[in-house]
Amino acid sequence: MTIRVGTYLPESFTNGPGLRSVLWVQGCPKRCKGCWNPQFLVENTGVEWTFDEAFERLTESNSIEGITLLGGEPFIQAESLTELCMRVKSLGLTIMAYSGWTYEELLSMGSPKTDLLKLCDILIDGEYVQSMSEPLLWRGSKNQKVYFLSKRYIEWENRVNEIVQDFEVIIQGEKIILTGDPPNNISKYLMELVKWRQYDKTV
Repeated sequence: MTIRVGTYLPESFTNGPGLRSVLWVQGCPKRCKGCWNPQFLVENTGVEWTFDEAFERLTESNSIEGITLLGGEPFIQAESLTELCMRVKSLGLTIMAYSGWTYEELLSMGSPKTDLLKLCDILIDGEYVQSMSEPLLWRGSKNQKVYFLSKRYIEWENRVNEIVQDFEVIIQGEKIILTGDPPNNISKYLMELVKWRQYDKTV
């Protein structure tokens, strides 16, 4: 069994609490208008990782406190990701996941989706709704909810409705990566400032 991957970051401060590694899985049955990552929707593209590859890359930093799963739709690969997350949790790291399905919908689907859900410390649920777009903590639209499924990050519960324009610009060699929830025109400005670099806004 393998994991189909869109891309990943070994370290990020934007995609959840603390410093985290981030995995964007490939494939999503949803087609949310205004999706930030449309290149991760098609299921049969991206690259395939073995469990060992995924575990090694996502835990290569000794400074992270957990991993974040998004995409794409992580729960369409729930069986593979459950095995990966069990190994990640064995290191004392936390799991945060996004899903276009609601929490209630995931519960009704049973195993293996509920198996992955049980390993999550935080779940962000619901489709992105462009007409309800708002820069809330970790979310793109107001309909999306944050569920604290363990006590690990309960201190964040009173902060989830803060207005946060949180994003990172990461330089990797000749590539610039923009991740998080940037202002609308930031892509244009970055491209103008760094035309000599390869620009990647995919995450």
